[in-house]
Amino acid sequence: MNNKADLVIRNVHVFNTYFHDFKDADVYVKDGKFLYIDKKKENLLEATSEIDGKGRYMIPGLIDIHMHIESSLVTPEAFSKYTVARGITTVVSEPHEIANVCGIDGIKAMIDSGNKGLYDIYYAIPSNVPIMGPEFETAGATITCEDMMELKDTDKVWCLGEVMNYKEIIADDKSEVGKFISMIHDKEPNYILEGHCPQLKDLDLAKFLYLGINSDHCEHDIEELKQRFENGMFVQIQGYMVTKENIDFIVNNDLYDYFSFVTDDVFPDILLYKGHLDHLIREAIKLGMKPEWAIYSSTFTPANRMNMRDRGAIVPGRLADFLLIDDPHSFNIEKTYKKGLKVYDVNEYQEADETYSLGKEFEDTVKIKTPDLSKFKVTVEGPDRDVNVRVMNINRNL
Repeated sequence: MNNKADLVIRNVHVFNTYFHDFKDADVYVKDGKFLYIDKKKENLLEATSEIDGKGRYMIPGLIDIHMHIESSLVTPEAFSKYTVARGITTVVSEPHEIANVCGIDGIKAMIDSGNKGLYDIYYAIPSNVPIMGPEFETAGATITCEDMMELKDTDKVWCLGEVMNYKEIIADDKSEVGKFISMIHDKEPNYILEGHCPQLKDLDLAKFLYLGINSDHCEHDIEELKQRFENGMFVQIQGYMVTKENIDFIVNNDLYDYFSFVTDDVFPDILLYKGHLDHLIREAIKLGMKPEWAIYSSTFTPANRMNMRDRGAIVPGRLADFLLIDDPHSFNIEKTYKKGLKVYDVNEYQEADETYSLGKEFEDTVKIKTPDLSKFKVTVEGPDRDVNVRVMNINRNL
């Protein structure tokens, strides 16, 4: 190998994942990967181009391993073009919303759209479609075990998405996802199986873990959270779980290697006004987590969980996905780089005025009968006109 790099970034404080601190260094990039982190600044390498970091802090690109792009109400391509401004360089999205309506065709359309984006978008296989089952909903599609096996071998599909029928699957379940898990254990015993198990504890939690489903992103009390950590589960902390009590529990028990921050669902207004994974990082820092650990748990631990050993740290040989931020505490993102190429600059960014579509076949998919108003009438027999009925209220505080 010659001593020629494509890019050098100078005058930056570089985050070291393994010592959890920042070091002044010059960082060299070659062919989209980090080549050398030169703390001595000896200028042993030449570089085709140079960036003056102007004293900024350089950290790995953020990685969100459990989220649903559909919740943002935009296509994967459009989603990536906005969230690079939030420091995202890799996501693992679970498209069970579109799968519930459009099946495998919808998933493949999401993959095609994501391939036009600005960073790596991988996908989890929707494991429960219909989500609630045919007895509770009229869905537009069904994902069978055979479909899951087909998707597993599809480009950009990375893991099995959250297994939501957690009560049934631990009771000798015969569902489609149960069949898939049995088959995958024989074929690929290390295949990543993502979980969803609110309130599950004790023996039931053990049975869930025994099946190899060893992550969870749901909302929990401290006892449930403790049981997940002590039983070796990888915990994905979403927005609802970023509380003082939970952050203190993680910090006081030094559990940084066993969790990551995830967004799960981020709706357009939150995305616009508060942010994405960067918002959770700022909240965790405000609640007492050191910035270095918040960064670690949004870059390195999610990469490890997904067996993405090619990213998540600024070290030789890993993808040159990185951010330049003003300060670790305020965590304002000024520039985002993907494989050594700039994809966002706060001083150059303009809101896109474009229209994106997955295709006409994925529009006008809501099919509903005209409501019969007589179904809403409450018939009361006898002279007493007071009766108890079930009424759905809107909680505007959520």
